[in-house]
Amino acid sequence: MASTKEISPLFFVFWPRRRLRALTDEEVRLIEHFRTLSETDRVAMRYLACAFKEMSRF
Repeated sequence: MASTKEISPLFFVFWPRRRLRALTDEEVRLIEHFRTLSETDRVAMRYLACAFKEMSRF
């Protein structure tokens, strides 16, 4: 079994590079609101976001 040190450089080679951009005011507001949620609510929001992402593929 390969060690983590051997795998991590290869992992980053294939990791898609995304362009960084400035967040809009609405995105900043949503992130601030997300950080105020309880851990349970954060998990629920992640599941909801993933569900929307899955549904938008069709």
